[in-house]
Amino acid sequence: MRHIRIFFQAVFLSVFSIAAVSGIEPGIIFDGISRLHGSGWSDPKETTSLAITSLPVLQNRKGLEFRAGWTNYWAGGGWNWHNWQPGGDDLRPYNALSLKFRKVSGELADFWFQLGDADRKSSGQVRLLASGLLSEITGEFQTVLIPLPLFDGDYDRTRVSTLNFGVMPGTQQKGECVLQFADIRLVHSDEVRNMEQAWRPPSGAEVSWSLDGAWSRSSSTNGKICLNGYWNFLPADNAGTAAVPQGEWGWFKVPGIWPNPQGLPHAVPAQDIHLPPGYAHSQTETADKFDQAWYRRTVTVPETWRGRRIEVDFTLLQTHARVFLDGRPAGEAWFPGGPVELTPLVKFGKPQELAVFVSAKPVEAGAERFMAPDRLVAGSSAINLKGLTGDVFLTSAPMQDRIVDIRVETSVRRGEIAFFVTLADVRTHGVLLEAEIRKNGSSVKHFSSEPMTVPAAGGPLRFSAPWSDAELWDPEHPQNVYEATVTLKNAANGRLLSQSLPISFGFREFWIDGRDFRLNGHKVHLRAALLTNPTEYADQAARESALRSMHRMKEFGFNFFITGNYGFTPGQVGYLRGVLDAADESGTLYALSLPHIGDFGMKLDDPETAARYRALTHYLVRQVQNRPAAILYTMNHNALGYGGDQNPDRMDGLLDPAKQEGATGSFLAIRKQGRLAEAVATEFDPSRPVYHHESGNFGNMHTVNIYLNWSPRQERSDWLEHWAAEGSKPLFFVEWGMPHLASWLHYRGPAFIWTTPVRTWAWASEFAAACLGDAAYRLDDAKLALLERERKLLASGENFGGWELTSRIQALTDLYSGVQAWYMQDNWRAMRGWGISAVLSWDQVDFWQRVRPTAKRPNPAARQNLHQPGIVPDHFTANRNYLNDPEKKNFRPTPTGEVLLRDNQPLLAFLGGAPVFTDKTHIYKPGEPIHKQLIIINDHHSARDVAYLWRIGDGEWSSRETVRVDPGETVAIPLEGVMPESASGTCRLEARISADGRERVERILLHLPPGGNAAEARAQLRLFDPKGMSASALRAAGVEFTPVTNPGELADGDALLIGREAFDAKPSWALPPETLAKLRGIVVFEQSSNVLNNRFGFRVTEWGAREGFVRTPEHPVMAGFPQELLANWRGDATLTPGSSPANAFDSAFPRSVWNGFDLPRVWRRGNRNAVASVLIEKPSRGNWLPLVDCGFDLQYTPLLEHQEAGQRILFCQMDLSGRTENDPAAAALLRRIADYIQRAPAPAPGRTLYYAGNDAGVELLTRLGVAVNRQLPPAAEPEETLLVLGPEATPPADLRRRINAGLRVLALGADNQTLAALGMNAGEAVDAIPYYEPDQWKTLGVAGISHADTYWRRFPKLAPLPPSKEGKNSWFRRYRVGRGTVTILQAAPWNFDYTKEPALRSSYRRNVFLLSRFLATDGAEMTTPLRNFFTTPAPLLRQDLSRNWCMMPEEKIVNATENAWKPDFDDSGWQQVTLPHYYDDLGYGWYRLEFEPSPLLPEELTLSLGPVDDESQIWLNGKFLGEVTKANAPMDYWCRPRDFAIRRSELLPGRNVIAVRVKNIFRDGGMAGSPRLFADGPWLNSYYLQTPEEEDDPYRYYRW
Repeated sequence: MRHIRIFFQAVFLSVFSIAAVSGIEPGIIFDGISRLHGSGWSDPKETTSLAITSLPVLQNRKGLEFRAGWTNYWAGGGWNWHNWQPGGDDLRPYNALSLKFRKVSGELADFWFQLGDADRKSSGQVRLLASGLLSEITGEFQTVLIPLPLFDGDYDRTRVSTLNFGVMPGTQQKGECVLQFADIRLVHSDEVRNMEQAWRPPSGAEVSWSLDGAWSRSSSTNGKICLNGYWNFLPADNAGTAAVPQGEWGWFKVPGIWPNPQGLPHAVPAQDIHLPPGYAHSQTETADKFDQAWYRRTVTVPETWRGRRIEVDFTLLQTHARVFLDGRPAGEAWFPGGPVELTPLVKFGKPQELAVFVSAKPVEAGAERFMAPDRLVAGSSAINLKGLTGDVFLTSAPMQDRIVDIRVETSVRRGEIAFFVTLADVRTHGVLLEAEIRKNGSSVKHFSSEPMTVPAAGGPLRFSAPWSDAELWDPEHPQNVYEATVTLKNAANGRLLSQSLPISFGFREFWIDGRDFRLNGHKVHLRAALLTNPTEYADQAARESALRSMHRMKEFGFNFFITGNYGFTPGQVGYLRGVLDAADESGTLYALSLPHIGDFGMKLDDPETAARYRALTHYLVRQVQNRPAAILYTMNHNALGYGGDQNPDRMDGLLDPAKQEGATGSFLAIRKQGRLAEAVATEFDPSRPVYHHESGNFGNMHTVNIYLNWSPRQERSDWLEHWAAEGSKPLFFVEWGMPHLASWLHYRGPAFIWTTPVRTWAWASEFAAACLGDAAYRLDDAKLALLERERKLLASGENFGGWELTSRIQALTDLYSGVQAWYMQDNWRAMRGWGISAVLSWDQVDFWQRVRPTAKRPNPAARQNLHQPGIVPDHFTANRNYLNDPEKKNFRPTPTGEVLLRDNQPLLAFLGGAPVFTDKTHIYKPGEPIHKQLIIINDHHSARDVAYLWRIGDGEWSSRETVRVDPGETVAIPLEGVMPESASGTCRLEARISADGRERVERILLHLPPGGNAAEARAQLRLFDPKGMSASALRAAGVEFTPVTNPGELADGDALLIGREAFDAKPSWALPPETLAKLRGIVVFEQSSNVLNNRFGFRVTEWGAREGFVRTPEHPVMAGFPQELLANWRGDATLTPGSSPANAFDSAFPRSVWNGFDLPRVWRRGNRNAVASVLIEKPSRGNWLPLVDCGFDLQYTPLLEHQEAGQRILFCQMDLSGRTENDPAAAALLRRIADYIQRAPAPAPGRTLYYAGNDAGVELLTRLGVAVNRQLPPAAEPEETLLVLGPEATPPADLRRRINAGLRVLALGADNQTLAALGMNAGEAVDAIPYYEPDQWKTLGVAGISHADTYWRRFPKLAPLPPSKEGKNSWFRRYRVGRGTVTILQAAPWNFDYTKEPALRSSYRRNVFLLSRFLATDGAEMTTPLRNFFTTPAPLLRQDLSRNWCMMPEEKIVNATENAWKPDFDDSGWQQVTLPHYYDDLGYGWYRLEFEPSPLLPEELTLSLGPVDDESQIWLNGKFLGEVTKANAPMDYWCRPRDFAIRRSELLPGRNVIAVRVKNIFRDGGMAGSPRLFADGPWLNSYYLQTPEEEDDPYRYYRW
């Protein structure tokens, strides 16, 4: 501190004067009275402002108000009292900056200040809280003095003119904080002079260093005294580390975690460092940037310990300590801590100075860390939690023959207790052991061993004894805890050698039995939460806080947790004991994370590395080996898994992926490392099973990160069906997405979105629509804020983190949490019903919603009882997680949380289907039998008697019955009844279940099918059905038809039904044009995606919809057809396979070709209750009317009608035929479709369309299939005419007269001239908010549109239409005028330019479809190529090239780079492979293929080789096609598809050769795709105006 004294003296001895400015007292910066002039600034990138208040804030003083808003980590402002003019104030007459200010609103973590000179150079920052100048920033005006020496840095102290300041946000990381200054001035204060004189301990703190009152334990030979409490503390610079410093010291607690805003930016330090005022050193200006420091206190080693080994024991150290006793070096310790011997330096019975220098500097550069089996992201070597973060003890033990470790192992199955005792400094080899067991202070058992010989290595020694009547520990009896004291004696003479301190343990046994966990013999199902307490500051790590977290866990039904550290490296865990003590006390089970093999370079077969791994693992095992709540060890998070570990057909533990063909060397090598790591843990503690977080089938369990994105809810519920039947191991969903938060973004890799800035946008309403229908598009402030935030981020042109949008998505409570709850209420019950061993929902913060802020508050016990084990916070601050926040009342459950409150409790009862409880059959005919089940699950640790009764509809209740459910068991009770004959529409199955004094009511809604139409048919039904499945469904539905096999059998006026998969069975079948023209109408039943895509030109997706939405309720097919009947049909659909194709070893996810793109897909799990499996994307070109829609953005339709050339054609992709069971609603819909196509009249002829406006409108209408007459229509025929007025149109002068006479007008993007011609005055252009109005299709009079079609992602500038009786909609209008109609669409496709902003692609698609529906409604005739597709068989569009490849490592090829790419190169000795294929070694490998192209392929082709892992060079017939490297494609070089446009005429008629040189630079490499030659199908230019991009596919897959 000498340099500070010198500075102070210079200030105090100097006498300077500052001239008064305009009569203002010198030194005033702002006082709200005389000094009101100056210039303020605020950060333009943030929502900040600085202004003088209009009214006084304190007495007669106005305030300087700083309003700080943020989206990141800080917001700044400042005040220049010289108006940025030259000059400034000389600081030399002053010694402090005085501030009078208050916090008006909001939350902040700290408030910082810095001074600036006239040249705009600035001092270092001073933080009020971190520096200890203030303990809290309150709402009352408070004055703080900042010593000027704290403002260090290279600035001119004689010309100071600016005060900069800024706030760091609290845990909310969003919102606003408002502060007001009443007075800011430079002062010379005696108080500051006095600060330098002495530095006292914190007020009220226990700082006695006497050991008399400290926590202690002792035995005959051992002692242990806690050294926790306030220690002297002083951050150190690099020059001050050699010797214990002299002079003033501050104070800090032990254990204590240093503040680290860089490492923990979202948390607020919970313990105050009390530094001497004026403290500064060369490394930092404030107390939150240091990484090394000194600790000091006095100790007096008891005289009674003389003759023993004396040590200071650091239970957790971050990361290196050098220990000094009376200034003399005693030794050092490294992370994670341990003892340092003091014996040679101890002066027994006399006070001595114990000093510790702690360095928390990283010892190695940042490494990569696993986020998934195939994904490494850049890690950091920075240390987040620093200091002496664990308890510190002074210990004594015998100099030799001492006990250093005891592990107690209890067995319920054997009725036995065993002790494993490790010794050190062994001199006596013949020993015996005794153990005394006490409970509640009383001795209950005493055990003795037989004499035994100590191994040369010192142990461990084992002795056991029978114990069959112990009081068992379990989560319902956590009080059943014993203490054991173990004594070591000389076997020859009985002399006492060593006696341990008491060790707590619970008598319990946890083991794996087949696929089940068992605790004390009963099944246990783990409902897991993630607790971050030990990875945060002291306010979370403390035992009391951890207890609070666990009580809240149990409130929501969780009985198990894992901690937030996915390994154990320096700084990952701060204080561990708090959460371990709390778990034992509360009976909360957990798994302890052990070191990660990735942090040891995957080199456990190296002896030196293995020794380090063993030492760290042993340290952790010793922390929990006797703790009853610790039941599992977990390790190697996200390192050992594989693409197929989510495959629901292979989660059974039976198929070992390492033994399958295709398992690569690097995969096997990593799993070998995993086995080595597991063996270490098991050696130290074989009583606890080990699992590897996300390993697939490995070791004791099958564990998996189960992120299924938007897999249908029913399939998620059926995911465990195979495991429940065939599983041989426990299954643990170690991370389960509900769907996961990141799934709501459009982005699907390849980068990891939580660590890599990307360009993405939110698909919140779009994904929610598949669950909520039109309701997903409701608008509120939160949704508008999301869209605006997205716009700003994308407009910046820069990449950004996905988290910038996800927090806004989470704010959509009804939408986001509502959809999660929709999934959760079904999936959670299903997982428990199938008996899942363990599951952890990864988005658990979404279970609760903050309703009010949590204020920072002091800990009333902050300075009490410090001399005992435990970390003690000085204050408590807000936490975004309900489990961790100090204020329970500030949260409420979200809809998802409400599901947990109901369905995550130990006792669960619910109604399910039969024979499979996840079946959702709900449609029954009157009098039809109903089969359901009542499922009762008892996850208590004792049996429960459960009473129940039930009824259907308003019938009589059943008699009350009682069933006993044993702990850990599930009971399924059959419920069999009959659908009431009197039921009308709906009735309900209801059950009342009672247990433990509580009643639960469960209900299932049952529905009746609708009646049929009785109208007389007008046409003969002809059925072409080569597979016969539609014929069976029609007969079952009572529909009469005549089979046909060829077009010649069709007569004039017939209605043709084309059966399911007819064109797969008969691909060459086609209708002659003349036959097609004479048909009354056509219905095409379910076709495969290949036929729809490549023959009929539709863009399709395979996604098993379990619910459709009635889109055109007035259509004869859907009239009176209740929405509820389009959901969950009986049995399984069969159009698509119920499982995904799998290889022997599934290294990657399933893939599917979507519109020419080979894309990953989520695994499939059955087709139970599916209503539509292959969905058609709504076409825009032509008159297409969706009767039903579903899926993402409601952009898919499984039932639509097309009108063209006086003919109706229906495409029905509803799964009506081939079902495993017939559904009454499906049969009713089938009858309605058949009836409609027989009797519906021919469509009315279209109107002639005229167009006035610019070229953009002509181009758009032409692409929509409209024949455009670019002139004004003749006045004589208004009723046959449609006039489209586009931009820059000149309407006819008599427009309104013509409309009255029958003209239809459609104004597209109308300007003021057009609107005036229509008799309407438009307002000034404004930001157009998307339109939402219930039943808007009725308001607008347009059938087939959804709210998706009037929802857009941006707010284009549009002139709003005035309100009218048709509604408040400002952007669309349709109304009658006389005999004509007027339609106005202010939002037109050109308002959504997706070429400039790709996020608008979906808005453009929906708007174009909307326009096509308006055109069709107004009678426009639109042509499509559909009729040609009926008359022409589909061409060959694809040739597979995945087989008959050969491969060879480059090192084995002579002159490879000169020869291996040449067509005539001899590769006969190479390995024959089928792609995908991988090789193990890093470096180059060559692949070659000889193939003969099919002559049936079209001329324009794409050679697609799929992704190459990692880099590639490619030749075709000796011609170099191109290369992809890390340099030219850094974001996706390892997964970018290698596609090349070629012409068939460029290929040789016979042998062609492809050569690929692969460079593998990480783990496995090779050719990761399935190569093919293909041509774009008719879907490219058929009914859609937008060329598809890979990112358009919402169901492409990425595992987060």
